[in-house]
Amino acid sequence: FYHKEGQEKHAQVRIAPVVDLKGNFIESLVSVSDITEIKSRDLALANSLSQLEITFDNIQEGICVTDTTGNLLRYNQKYFELLQLTPELINGSVADRVQKGPASRSKDPQAYVKRLVEIVSKPEDPSKDVLHYIDGSVIERYSFPQRIGNKTVGRGWSFRDITEQQAFERVLQESEE
Repeated sequence: FYHKEGQEKHAQVRIAPVVDLKGNFIESLVSVSDITEIKSRDLALANSLSQLEITFDNIQEGICVTDTTGNLLRYNQKYFELLQLTPELINGSVADRVQKGPASRSKDPQAYVKRLVEIVSKPEDPSKDVLHYIDGSVIERYSFPQRIGNKTVGRGWSFRDITEQQAFERVLQESEE
């Protein structure tokens, strides 16, 4: 509704019947609350979330967020592509996603899994790794704790293909030698 001074306002109206002991209607009890500020905050939060989602989905790095047990909470398409994951692996168990996914293509699958266990066992510590795959691709992986207040509730992961960068650095180093 509009306030008499012209500002748009939002209200929550509650109507409850008042009945006697026999269940006969006596009157209605009406309560009106001004929720303009709440609506304004909700709109600001929705706008902020929309901006984060578009950034998350369009960034050129693979990004995912996991809970403290490694279950995927959110990921972007680039994450799916970089790690060559299938829908079955995305929706499957954490162990399957790791072992049948990127670890199986790693040059050293056991070291890959061991490092992941190490990272997850230290939920407060950020990490950085360079992953080498059998097909020659090289992925840089960062992870960092997700906190709400002082409590760690999950982990954020980012993946970036540095295959071309590594090849360029090798060529540059060889030419210098």
